[in-house]
Amino acid sequence: MTRMTFAASLLLLWFANCKNDAPSTDKPATAATPELTAKYLEGNWIANGFVAKIAAMGSVVKQLGNEGAPYAFAFTFTPAKKDSVICFNHLKMWTLPYQITSDTTLEATLSDGKKIYMQFDLNAKNMSLFDGTSGRMRIDYFTQTREKLVNGYQAFATALNHNLLSGAFLLPGANKTATTVGFLPTGAVKGLGKYDIFQICPGGDCLVAGDGIDALFLANSKNPKESGWFGFRYSVQLDTLTIYNLKNERPGEKAGFTVQNPAFMLLKYTPEPRKK
Repeated sequence: MTRMTFAASLLLLWFANCKNDAPSTDKPATAATPELTAKYLEGNWIANGFVAKIAAMGSVVKQLGNEGAPYAFAFTFTPAKKDSVICFNHLKMWTLPYQITSDTTLEATLSDGKKIYMQFDLNAKNMSLFDGTSGRMRIDYFTQTREKLVNGYQAFATALNHNLLSGAFLLPGANKTATTVGFLPTGAVKGLGKYDIFQICPGGDCLVAGDGIDALFLANSKNPKESGWFGFRYSVQLDTLTIYNLKNERPGEKAGFTVQNPAFMLLKYTPEPRKK
């Protein structure tokens, strides 16, 4: 987890004391401008702290149960929107206007009048999001991605794919054979039978089996009919990934899916180091 700077600590104390009230208007004028801020922040910023916690647990569902989701999974800053930021979560995109309160802090007012604050370090390409709208102070950490992707959600999904399903797996077969399976950050999967595309559910309605298991969409790019939702779960040691069939008991209802027998059981594979 990113270590909080002294300045961030002071800002946190100030936020807690003000309890989401508007800040004083007698602050010294800032040297920052909307044009410069939009230029310096240009690009996609992803909730890397959220992704790191998911990877450590091996589960989106567990992390959502512990702390819930951040205000947004990703932000996109563009000079075309010099006084607002584009926000993303699963299947939703919205524009959030902001004000500059210092050279390194942005303040945004939500539709209910409550405020969130973004404090950024342009040298380290890091940002801290301070969100006290729920009655307690929540801090989420974002980083600017180097990937030149279309929008922030694509950048977030790429990071989630890479961190949660990274590395190689073995799919045991007959006669003591095994197939190597690889989930790529791009959303492609290799070695998993007829499926060559995957998508991890990051929360919301796509958690079709309820809160007890994570959800994964698998598809065949050449035959769209060969696609559907599956459940998946890591072992405690994070060395076995089991993908479960789901049965739709009541079509059209989220709770209608029930977990069935395993479709695939994958073993984490660590290649032996080459001998010199």
